[in-house]
Amino acid sequence: MPTRPSALHHLVYLSRATAPLGVEALQQLLQKARTFNHAHRVTGLLLYSDGPDNTPGVFFQILEGPEDVIRSLVSGIRLDERNTDLHVLVDGPAAQRMFPDWAMGFSALVPPDMEALTGYVDPTKPRFLLPRAHAMSPELRQLLDQVLAEYPVWPHALG
Repeated sequence: MPTRPSALHHLVYLSRATAPLGVEALQQLLQKARTFNHAHRVTGLLLYSDGPDNTPGVFFQILEGPEDVIRSLVSGIRLDERNTDLHVLVDGPAAQRMFPDWAMGFSALVPPDMEALTGYVDPTKPRFLLPRAHAMSPELRQLLDQVLAEYPVWPHALG
């Protein structure tokens, strides 16, 4: 019996970088992610911010695609030595893709803007407002829209 493709799924996570990532390291990460994602029907957005005074930064990522692929991908990300302290914030079915044309959109945020976003979604922050959810809340979507309106996103360039 042929296997049925997984339903559309989205997952949002927050993690901490284990070391500061420079432009070259981020470009390599993005090239690898975009190649994999394109081949496996995964789309999404990665936001990264350095920490203050060249300390390790923060990753905020939205992944959308077949559930089995997303689960496998996140299992690999948990093992990736470039990040630690991964917190899944949203994990559930999605009616449609938020980023249908982006194998992996990317933007580097300045620390105060990432802090504003992670203050909303990071359970370790005192301003945490997002309960562990199965679906992305309208408030989180609005915050992401605000971030995307203020920052350039480079979804397609591999170089």
